[in-house]
Amino acid sequence: MITTGANLSLAATVLSKNWRNRINVLFSLMLLSIAAWSFFLGMFYVASDLHYARLTSVPIYSSAALIAVLFYYFAYYFPFALGEKTLMAHIISFISYMMILFIIIFIHIETIVSYDLVTRQQVTIINPVGYTFFLIYFCYYIISAFYHLFKKLRSATAIHKKEIQVVVFSTLFAAVLGTLFNLAILGITYKYDWLGPFFTVIMVLIIARYIFFQNK
Repeated sequence: MITTGANLSLAATVLSKNWRNRINVLFSLMLLSIAAWSFFLGMFYVASDLHYARLTSVPIYSSAALIAVLFYYFAYYFPFALGEKTLMAHIISFISYMMILFIIIFIHIETIVSYDLVTRQQVTIINPVGYTFFLIYFCYYIISAFYHLFKKLRSATAIHKKEIQVVVFSTLFAAVLGTLFNLAILGITYKYDWLGPFFTVIMVLIIARYIFFQNK
């Protein structure tokens, strides 16, 4: 609930600063997705029966899927886009939107994790097909986002380079640790997934402070 409230507040603040700016909008939408992800993780932990545990797992991974694709588009446009989009780029964008739609539908059909209410422990019940597909999808967008950011570092001005470095190092920290505790070790244990939302709070606070709230 702490991470949900923090992300909602930051999303509203960033959007209010310039709601017409594409970067502000993308970052705010990413924060809203993180807030939803944190909220439903909390609901998963307090689920009263298996039915509600399965229901909460659907929005958990749907919001996580949105986080990945929104971070990709934020990285593509922040702080500038690398040239005008070609026809092929627009086709790729369209395919990516279809992918996010597909992954959400797929998650609704195939539950990835559940909850052992007999022992009252967070025990992972993995659908291997859904888990593998989601892991590939998530890593694809995260890696592609960092590819764009590192590519921009070579041509950015001094001011933009500093901003990109802030985004890269803060998001890299959250992405690596979040992926580790919320995806990579699910086959071993699901007891540490609560750490993921806290890593995102550190990330968004750093980005908000040095990118959106500093006086230029």
